Amino acid sequence: MPLRSIPPALAAALVLAPVLLLAACAVSPDLAQPPTVYIDEYVHRDFFPQSTVTPADQPAVPQTALFFPLANRLGMRDAAHVGQQLSRVFWGKWLQLKVFDTMPFAEGEPFKDPAKAVARARAAGFDLAVGGEFTYLLFGGSAGTSTVSLRLDIYDTASGELIWSMAHAGTMSTDLTRDYFVFATKNRLPTEPVTAIVATLAEDLGKPVREWNWFKEEERKKNPQPSPLDDPKPQPKQ
Repeated sequence: MPLRSIPPALAAALVLAPVLLLAACAVSPDLAQPPTVYIDEYVHRDFFPQSTVTPADQPAVPQTALFFPLANRLGMRDAAHVGQQLSRVFWGKWLQLKVFDTMPFAEGEPFKDPAKAVARARAAGFDLAVGGEFTYLLFGGSAGTSTVSLRLDIYDTASGELIWSMAHAGTMSTDLTRDYFVFATKNRLPTEPVTAIVATLAEDLGKPVREWNWFKEEERKKNPQPSPLDDPKPQPKQ
């Protein structure tokens, strides 16, 4: 598999990437619109997110979740560190999208054993455990093609069941990398293409999950039920 080791400079960039991605909201006057509104045009995806497991119903109330760093079992130097920092990019994008009302990051707890992750999230009082795995990473830097493939799983902590399982992948080709570097530098975004790819994939995956999580809450807002105090029964005539 054509994986490349991570140079120290890139490792440092990955540490800063989540902070820079969040700071990059200044690119858009609307804070609800994340930077990938602009950077996704640099990231090629061959397909929409592939869902192998989806929930049968929407939750009655918006769910809370504990986000575990995606596992990185690929043969590269500092694999655990790289996986955690890229996971922070993913997590930061979901915070911007408000996929879940509450979703802390499980620092230093990569998602390896679903049963343990579910137990950990349940004990901490969360409805869901979110995790997954990076299945392919290729760091092309400023002169080559970069690629990210990942799988995302979401478990219900009450039942222990897998309710979402999705896969997605993106590539920034060499010809677009040069253009992206100019754009990223101008708009104070991370210049490492892999972080842009991860942020874009996170947005693609986050949209259907957010729609599912907030569906009934949004319906209640659109169709509020009248309060008995607002509609008193007519009083009998004297």
